[in-house]
Parts: sequence; structure tokens; C-alpha cells
Amino acid sequence: MTRLTNEQLFQALWNRREKLADLRGDLVRLYGWPVTDIRLTALTKIENVVGSTALGLESLTEFLCQPRQCLDGKLYPPISKDVEFEFNNYLRLSFVQFIFTAVESSMRLILRAINPEACGKGTSSFKSIYECLIRAELNLDESQDWINLLDLFRIIRNSLHNNGVYFHATANNVNVLYRGRVYEFSHGKCLDFVYWDLKLSLLDDVLSLIETILQHPKIQNLSYIKDPFAF
Repeated sequence: MTRLTNEQLFQALWNRREKLADLRGDLVRLYGWPVTDIRLTALTKIENVVGSTALGLESLTEFLCQPRQCLDGKLYPPISKDVEFEFNNYLRLSFVQFIFTAVESSMRLILRAINPEACGKGTSSFKSIYECLIRAELNLDESQDWINLLDLFRIIRNSLHNNGVYFHATANNVNVLYRGRVYEFSHGKCLDFVYWDLKLSLLDDVLSLIETILQHPKIQNLSYIKDPFAF
């Protein structure tokens, strides 16, 4: 597997940020949704995370890892390799956490909008939320493996609570099939496959899912879905 350099990763993320901005603009022109509508903020939240991560990488490469002169006139050396590693690690983990949070909060609000009583009024486990939305409410094409996509993303994100180690309540191991590969989660073992190539793949497929949901007539026909966290 070829690892992306920070420069390559910056460009990959920035291209996706621009695609998100274009999609959001298209939806505004087509439907006139206000900026506080969840059908737009679902994209805005992800766009902000992708853009902020890209800028963090750019800052690391072009500024923090280079000798720099600050406002006090002093010349400061590059940050140490340890600090560089920790900042990279922060960007890597926060990217997963914040993208997942944006997707989860958006899907909960969308489900409440079309069926306010479903899944304990939208408060049940996230797995029950997306299974209900994708299968019961919108009847999306399951050949796209949307459920496996979100299963994989959810388990990866939950493992971050244990610093990247997978734990199961009953010590079970779990396998998830995604894009033709089986990802193995072994109880008590660190995840050794969550690199940027996988995260970009998850991001692309999550964006395809969000776009599919937003294009569904049942969602398009709603007059307004207020995002209570938008301002």
C-alpha cells in the first residue's frame, strides 16, 4: 500500500471540500433551502471538517515543520518529530470523530423529520437509526452496502474511545465486509488498517449515501428541516 504524503493528502481533501461546496450550492439553487436546513448543514458540517483537516496538514507541512520567524522577530526551529507525530495523530483521529458526528446527528434529525416516533423518537442507538432510515423509511438500494459502510465506520469510531483498540461487551470478534474486503475486529486488539486511504474511501461513500438520501423524494418534499445546532 502506498502512503499519501501530506501534500498529496491536502490536495485529496481540498478537492473533496470543493466538491461538497459545489453540491451544496447546487441544492440551494434547485430547492432554495435555507442555510439552517439540515439538508444543507449535513454537507456544511462535513465540508468544514474536511477543510479544517486539510488546512491543518498544510500548516504542519509549510509552517510548523519549517524554520519560521514569528511576530516577536525571533527565528524558531521546526517542531520536533514527536510534536509532528502527535499533531498528525490529532488530525487523523479528529477527522474520523467529527465526520462521524456530523453524519450521525444529521441522520437522526432527518429520521425525526419523516417519522417523529421512530426509534424512540430518534434517540435509539445509531445502528438502529440508520437501519430504519435506509431500509424502512427510504427503502434505499441495499446492493450499495450502505449498512456495511456505516457498520464499519461506527465500529472504527467507537474504537477511538479505547485509543484505537476494539472491545466488545461480550468479548466477541466482529467481521465487516466492505468493498470486497473483510475487516476483522478482534476483541482487545488494536486496529491496524485505519490509514488515510481507508478514511478517504469511507468519506467518499458516506458522501454518496448522504447525497442519495437528500435526493430521495420523501426528503426533498419536506418544506423545512431545522438544524437546532445551526445559526
